[in-house]
Amino acid sequence: MPLTSRRGFTLIELLVSLSLLGLVGLIAGRLLISQRRTASALLADDLARRTIDQASAWITSELSEAGRSDSSTDLLRLGPDALSYRGWRLAGLACLVTGSEVRIPRTRLSAWRAPQPGRDSLLLYLGPDSIPGRGAWSVLPLLGVGAASCGGVPALSLTTRIDSASLPGLPPLVPVRTFEVMQLRLYLSLGEWWLGARSESAREGVQPLAGPLEERGLELRYLDQRGGEVSEPGLVGRLQLMVAPAGHRDSVRFLMLPRNLQ
Repeated sequence: MPLTSRRGFTLIELLVSLSLLGLVGLIAGRLLISQRRTASALLADDLARRTIDQASAWITSELSEAGRSDSSTDLLRLGPDALSYRGWRLAGLACLVTGSEVRIPRTRLSAWRAPQPGRDSLLLYLGPDSIPGRGAWSVLPLLGVGAASCGGVPALSLTTRIDSASLPGLPPLVPVRTFEVMQLRLYLSLGEWWLGARSESAREGVQPLAGPLEERGLELRYLDQRGGEVSEPGLVGRLQLMVAPAGHRDSVRFLMLPRNLQ
């Protein structure tokens, strides 16, 4: 029985096959590179959005309740990439105010966290005429925290020092708040720029909030109610912020209008 004749590939067929394989490999490689670039771009955009969201959420939560009285404001020191301010930690209506104690019913209390003596201070509304030249709100030290009651209702007792001349004529329920002095700032860490915050009252180091950012990736502008730029804390009615995530082609600007500054 005759053997089936066999023949191999010709040189031309081998060259064509190798060329086709090379072309397929080139196309596949380009597709992989394109997919990798697309994935990297999407990841960078997602990181930029998260950075902006984190920065916006913190700034809004800290500064949305900022306010001022006739002689003081919650915005303390202004800078192009740093801001010191009073950060609210508790608000309530006191049922009892003496020369050494402020007592707040827990049913009339809202707190972000428990008050901390040495870290926090008090702001007490003593009326526009109670302390001439100082406005309605008085800054007081927070010396201690304890439990008490108001007419049988559980209450928070805050130990302080108050000028007895300020006490006559107070209303039955006195507005009171606690705060710590905070600083929001752009700072450099391990070769990257970050939006950070620290408690000046507690003398803490700065902690990262959002980033990394560009070298000048945070810009703060302070405007009055008409939109004109100002440099005095007591004149600020609006805050304009610019955040620029690192490696992102665009920066984001947003305007804050704290209701108690209007």
